[in-house]
Amino acid sequence: MSGQAEWAITVPFRSLEVAKTRLAVACREDLALAFLRDTLAALAASPHISSVVVVSRDTELSETIGVPVIEDQGSGIDDAVVTGQRWLRDLGHQGDYAVILPDLPALRTIDVDTALGAASRLPRTFVPDSTGKGTTFLTTRQDTFSTAFGNDSAQRHVGLGYHPILLGVPSLRQDVDTIDDLARAARMGVGRHTQRLLTTNDELQSFSLDAHRAPHSCTGIVQKRRLRRTL
Repeated sequence: MSGQAEWAITVPFRSLEVAKTRLAVACREDLALAFLRDTLAALAASPHISSVVVVSRDTELSETIGVPVIEDQGSGIDDAVVTGQRWLRDLGHQGDYAVILPDLPALRTIDVDTALGAASRLPRTFVPDSTGKGTTFLTTRQDTFSTAFGNDSAQRHVGLGYHPILLGVPSLRQDVDTIDDLARAARMGVGRHTQRLLTTNDELQSFSLDAHRAPHSCTGIVQKRRLRRTL
């Protein structure tokens, strides 16, 4: 892969209101935002990515996360992918495209670059999640995406001609839907936004997520962060 930035990335993020309901903790909105910010931070450090756009109902998040957010008017991730790719194309992007899910708090830039390097040699690729059933990352070097996110999406993406990338990308496979997932991500090492919550929130400390204990409450954190841009 060349040293030039040739990839444009869509990040589908439905909304804070409905994000991470399976985590079943009071601060799930704050966790969802932290996961998103740590995912974006890993993308921002890659020299191979030229543009990133988030597709979400929460368009006001743009000031907080520091990247463009366009409105999600569809009914799921597949529609958001179409919306994001169309926006990037209208922006003038002439390279290749990728989609990454926003719940990868342990994401490392080196794993992103490894996946993009493999993707540069194939027309379509995807990275399955740690269970092997879901999908966290998709690429296409063709004109448009055809995606099938949802239950058992990995199998469906194979059926659509996507080649799986399995090796050398552990942090790209560790998405977080449950507290057990979060514990595994914490052991792997999470980004600074997620780490801040793990080390300051009493409720999260009760799950023994290997973080320093310092009393704090999640209440109001999302609202406060919306009022300022912190990269």
